[in-house]
Amino acid sequence: MSEHRRVVLTILSAVLAAVSAVVVPGVARAAIDDGTVLPSWRPDNGHVYALVRAGDTMLLGGDFTWMRSPDGATVQRRNGLAAVSVSTGALLAWAPSVTGTVRALELTSDGASVYVGGAFSAVGGISRANLAVVALAGGAVGSFRADTDGEVRDLQVVGGNLYLVGSFARVAGQSRSRGAVVTAATGTVGAWNPRANSGIRSFTLSPDGGTAFLGGTFTTLSGAGRPYVGAVDVSGGAVTGWVPKSSCNDLTNPCYVFETVVTDDLVYLSVGGPGGRVTALDRATGFERWWAGTDGDVQTLELRDGKLFAGGHFDTAFAGSPRAGVVALDARSGAVLPDIDARVVGWSGVWAMTLDGSRLALGGHFETVDGATVRRYAAFAVTPDPADGSPPTAPTSVRAPATLSDEVSLTWNPAADDVAVSHYVVLRDGVAIGQANKTFYRDRTVLPGTPYRYTVAAVDTSGNTGPAASAPLLTTESARSLFVGSGTPVRFWSTGTAPAGAWTTTAYSDTAWSTGAGELGYGDGDEDVVISPLGVTHYFRTAFTVPSLASVGNPRLRLLLDDGAVAYLNGTELVRENMPTGAIGDTSLAVNGIGGTDEMDWSSYAIPAGRLVQGANVLAVEVHNSSTTSSDVSYAARVEYTSSAPTAPAAPTGVTATPSSATSVEVSWAGSAGATGYLVQRDGVTVATVASTAFSDSGLVPSTSYGYRVIATNSTGASAPSATVTATTPAAPTPPPTPGAPVVGTVGATSVQLGWTAVAGATGYTVLRDGRPVAATASTAYLDTGLTPATAYDYSLVASNAAGPSAPGPVTTVTTTAVPAAPPPAPTGLTASGVTSTTAGLSWQASAGADSYTVLRDGAPVGTTAGTSLTDTGLSADVTYSYTVTAANGNGASAPGTALMVRTRTLLLSGDAWRMNGTGADLGTAWTAPSYDDSRWQLGASQWGFGDGDERTVLTWATNPRPTTAYGRTVVDVGPTTAGITALRMRLLVDDAAVVYVNGTEVYRFNLPTGPVAYDTRALRYIAGSEENLWRTVDVPATALVPGRNVVSVEVHQDQPSSSDISLDLELSPVR
Repeated sequence: MSEHRRVVLTILSAVLAAVSAVVVPGVARAAIDDGTVLPSWRPDNGHVYALVRAGDTMLLGGDFTWMRSPDGATVQRRNGLAAVSVSTGALLAWAPSVTGTVRALELTSDGASVYVGGAFSAVGGISRANLAVVALAGGAVGSFRADTDGEVRDLQVVGGNLYLVGSFARVAGQSRSRGAVVTAATGTVGAWNPRANSGIRSFTLSPDGGTAFLGGTFTTLSGAGRPYVGAVDVSGGAVTGWVPKSSCNDLTNPCYVFETVVTDDLVYLSVGGPGGRVTALDRATGFERWWAGTDGDVQTLELRDGKLFAGGHFDTAFAGSPRAGVVALDARSGAVLPDIDARVVGWSGVWAMTLDGSRLALGGHFETVDGATVRRYAAFAVTPDPADGSPPTAPTSVRAPATLSDEVSLTWNPAADDVAVSHYVVLRDGVAIGQANKTFYRDRTVLPGTPYRYTVAAVDTSGNTGPAASAPLLTTESARSLFVGSGTPVRFWSTGTAPAGAWTTTAYSDTAWSTGAGELGYGDGDEDVVISPLGVTHYFRTAFTVPSLASVGNPRLRLLLDDGAVAYLNGTELVRENMPTGAIGDTSLAVNGIGGTDEMDWSSYAIPAGRLVQGANVLAVEVHNSSTTSSDVSYAARVEYTSSAPTAPAAPTGVTATPSSATSVEVSWAGSAGATGYLVQRDGVTVATVASTAFSDSGLVPSTSYGYRVIATNSTGASAPSATVTATTPAAPTPPPTPGAPVVGTVGATSVQLGWTAVAGATGYTVLRDGRPVAATASTAYLDTGLTPATAYDYSLVASNAAGPSAPGPVTTVTTTAVPAAPPPAPTGLTASGVTSTTAGLSWQASAGADSYTVLRDGAPVGTTAGTSLTDTGLSADVTYSYTVTAANGNGASAPGTALMVRTRTLLLSGDAWRMNGTGADLGTAWTAPSYDDSRWQLGASQWGFGDGDERTVLTWATNPRPTTAYGRTVVDVGPTTAGITALRMRLLVDDAAVVYVNGTEVYRFNLPTGPVAYDTRALRYIAGSEENLWRTVDVPATALVPGRNVVSVEVHQDQPSSSDISLDLELSPVR
C-alpha cells in the first residue's frame, strides 16, 4: 500500500443493509458500519443556512423559529440561532433571537464568541443591521458594530480582521461594493473593496494568505471581467491576473458560484444554474482540471484529506452515480466515492456542512434522510478509512473513434477497483501526456501524418496504479489548413427558444450570444464548454476570414454532432445531417438518436465552389436533439482546405495623381489582390516603396509636369506597371496685390473705425497711421483708439502672405470729432451672437453723443470700441458670463446698461469640423501630436465615415482591400486656463473601435486589445445593428489639457479590412 487515506466518512444509515449501490460497475463497495442518523434536536421549520462547531457545541443559523426534540414530543422557540450538543444532540440554553435570517457564522479567534451575518435588523433585541457578534456563554450581543445596507453571505476571520461579502453597497456608512474588511474587535472599516457588480456569496483565503478567491453572481471585479468567480488582493481588493476559464460561461443561462474551496494548486467551485456541478480550476492557469455534474444546484463544499464533500438540492445522480443531497468526491479527479450515499431529500436540499474527525453535520431545507423524517439538520459519525493496497484493474477496449490531423479522441471501458477509480493516466508512445477522470481523452498536441500508440492505466483514490491497456497503432491524417478549428471562437444561443432575425447571415449581430471554443454541449463530460440544456435546439455561429480565394483548394466542412444539424454558410443552407426534409423550426427533432462512440465521430462534406467568399464568412449551425428527454448534445466544427501556390499580384488600377501644393503631389490607387507592397515610380524612376495604397511625393518643382505609375509586389514577384497618370504642380505663390484705401466707419473724438475690401491671396494686413504701423490683423476691420479730438490722421494698408508684403495702398484722411458737452446715456439692446467655446460676439444700440463704448465681463472691462459691436475672446468653454456696456465721450462715461448672461459653447459637438485620413498609411505615433501637419487631410464635419448613408462627411477611403484604420483630428479651445476642469465628459459613436488622444496622450480606448496599437490592429469585435447608432458616455482624464488650443485625435479601427462601413462622431465638454 503506497499511502493511507486518512479519513473516510461512514454514514450510519438504516437502509445501508438493503442498498448496495456501486461507484464503478462491477466493483464491490468498501465496508460501511451500520447505524442511523444521530439523534438531535433540530429545526422544525425554515432553513439552516450556516453551521459552525465550537468544541461539543454545534451552532445553527437560518430563518427557523422552532426546534423539535428527537422524539418529536417537545418544541422550543429559537429564532434564527440555536445550539445543540454534538455528543448528545441536546438543545442548549443559548438562544439569542434574530429578527431576520442568518446566512453565515464564524467563530472569533479566541473561540469565545461567534460572528453572525445575514439579512436581519436585530439580534437579542439589540439593533444590528446584518452583522453582529454574540458571546457563546450567555448569548449577549457584543459592542462590535459594522452595519451594512444589504445581506451578508460569508464571513472569515483573518488575523485581527473580519472579511465579509454579500449583496451590500455600504458598510458602517462607507461605500463598499459587495465586500469589505473590518477590524475584528470594533468593526472599523478598512480599505479592502473588491468592487463586484453583483452579489458575492463566498470568500476563501488562499493558503499563503495573500489572495482572496470570491464566488457569486457577479461578472466583474474592480471593472475586470470575472464571470462568477475571481481572485483579488487581500489588502486593497485589486483584481489579480488569475482568470477563471470555467465551462460555465453561458451568459443567457448563467451558472452562479455558491462556495469556493482553495488549495495550493486548485480552486474548487460549487455551482448552480443550468445543471449544477462541482468544478476544479487550476490556481496557476485558471483552466478546468475536472468537473462533475448533477441535476440541481451544488450549494456547499467541505474538503478533508483528499476528499471533497458537496451538498445541494440534487436528488437523482451525481456524475452518473445515484446520489441525493450529499456526495463524496475524490478531490484530485472528481470521481464519486462510496463514503456516503445517504439520500438527503426535500425542498432546497443541503445549504451548510461541517466535517471534522468525528462528525459530518448537514444543514438546509430537507425533509428526509433515506426515507425517514429528518428535518433541516442531520449529524453522522465518521470512522477511519481502512487501508487500501489493491490497485485497480486495467481498462479494456482502448480505441480512437476520431483521428484528425491535429487531434485524436480516445475512449475505453472503465477499470474496476475495490473502493473507487480516481482517474486514468494517458500515455502516448510510452510518455504520460495527461489524465482523465472519465473514460475519454482528447489529445490536441499531435502532428499530421504521424503514427502514435496510446496506452491507458487506472489510478485509485489511494494512489495505486493498475496495469495499462493499449489502443491499436494509429496514424493522424495528413496536414490541411484550417479556417475553423478547435481554437476558433464560437458564438452560441442556448435559451430554449430560436434567435430572432436572420441569424444565419453575415450581417446578423450576435453580440448578445455567449462565447466558447472547441466542443460545445452538455451531458457527456467531454465538452470544452458546457452550454444550457434548455430546449431541443441549440444555435452556433463562427465568423472567419478568407484572405484570398485563389489560395484555397478543396475546402470541406467537418462536423461532430449529437444528434442532428442543419449547417448554413453565409446565410444559405450548406448541408443537413440526420434531420428531416422540409422546413426546420426550433422544436424540430433529429431523425435518429446518436450514442456510444458515434458521438465522437466526425462527418465530412465538400464545400461547393462559389460558397466561400473572399473576406468575411459565417458558418451557422443549428443542432437538434432526437427527443425532448435527451440527456446530452454535442457540437464541434472544422473548415479545412489545401493551400494553393501563390502568384504575383495583378497590376494596380485606379491610379490618381493630384497636386497638393506647388512642390507636392498626392498619389493613390486601388489595391491589388495578394499584394504585400507597392513601388511608386515618378517619370520611370522608383521614388518610394510603401505597404499602403497612397503616397505623398514632395520636394517637387513648381509649374512642372510629372508622370506616375505603380507596381504591386509580394513574395512571388512583381506585377506589370500600372497605367501612367500625369500631374502638373501649380506655380509658386507671390505676394498679394496692393490693397485699396481703407473705408472710414464710425468716427469719435478719440477713435476711428476702419474697414477694407479683402485682397486675393492675402493672409494678413498691417494698418499704417501717418505712415507708421499701428496694428497687424487677419481681419478686414480695425478700431484705432487713443486719438486726439479734432485732429486729422492719414491711414493706409499693407497686405501680406507667405511670399511677402505688398506695397502700401492709397491714403485715407480722417479727422476726429470735437469733445461733446456731456456723457452719453447708457447703451440699450445688448445681444450676443456667434458664441464659441472661447469667444462671444456682442452688439448694442448706439447712444446719442457717444464716441466709444466699453464692454465689461463680470464687472471688469474687456474692450473698448467706437462701434456698436465687439467680440470678446479668451473665454473658457461651457461657462456663463455676465456682460454690460458703458458709453463714453470726452465728458465721461455712462452707467452700465442692462446685463446680458451668455454661456459659451462646449468644447466639441456633432457637426464640428474634422481633418480625416483614410489612405491606410502607417502614421506611427507622431500623428497625435499637436504640432503634426494635417493640412493635406480631408476636411469635413462629423459624423464622418462611409457605408451607412447617415454620414455628414463621406470619408475618402482606400479600397481593395480597405485599410484597417482611419484617422481623425480636430482642435478644441478650452480658453486661457484649465483650472477647475476635473475631467472631460465624452460622448462617442464609433464603428468598430477607437483610441482617443488629447494632445498626444491616450485618454480612452474602446473595443481594442491592451498594449500598443498599430495601424493594422483589428477591433476585438464588429459593431452592427442598433449598436452602430449607440452613443457611449464616459468621463476621461483632463490632465492632458493645456490652456488655449488642444488637439483631439482619434484612430478608428475595423474588425477586418473587408468591413462594409466605418463611423466616428464625438462630443466633448468640460466637467467642473
